[in-house]
Amino acid sequence: MHLGIGTYTSSYTRNYSHRLHSTRGGAKMVHTYEVFVDIMEFDNPGSNHFERGTTRYEINAESRDKADGIAVNQARNEHPKATELDARVTRLLR
Repeated sequence: MHLGIGTYTSSYTRNYSHRLHSTRGGAKMVHTYEVFVDIMEFDNPGSNHFERGTTRYEINAESRDKADGIAVNQARNEHPKATELDARVTRLLR
């Protein structure tokens, strides 16, 4: 009995498995992450009065770490007076 292992030119795994981290040509796959950024803004440097809030972002990035950094930069641009920015990636959307 001959099973013919290794004689097929195409395989199920090669044709139907999903690549998690790269696509054809070596490009990285981009996923959409949900990221919440907690923001704290003081009225002025000598004051103890501050405002606190949370902003939600949907970030397209190659990894959780990159999504975290992109969300912090976007929050920093939207809230230039922010003194504390705390980002957390909560889930993978796509």
